Amino acid sequence: MSNYMAELILSNREVLLIGGGSVARRKLTGLLSCGANVTIIAPHLDQEINKLVQEKKAAYIKDFFKDEHIKSDNKDTLIFSASVQSETNCKIAKVCQGNGV
Repeated sequence: MSNYMAELILSNREVLLIGGGSVARRKLTGLLSCGANVTIIAPHLDQEINKLVQEKKAAYIKDFFKDEHIKSDNKDTLIFSASVQSETNCKIAKVCQGNGV
């Protein structure tokens, strides 16, 4: 399978980022540089992400991922699953597909 690159305009768009470690940090940096309004869901944050949250550059929900975090009427333009656990990433993908997201 080949990858298809997409260029997205995310300025002032809501983006959900699930994860709080190194994978999420890389995604967050790029999303913030594009002007996205990012909400992070994770039980813990690494130091760099925590600093950005403290500076109010991203919103934070301290929680493990739950199915109800993703709904069909979700206001988020984009949802990133940034967990190092492949089972969690697969679960998030299934919940998104099941909700038409």
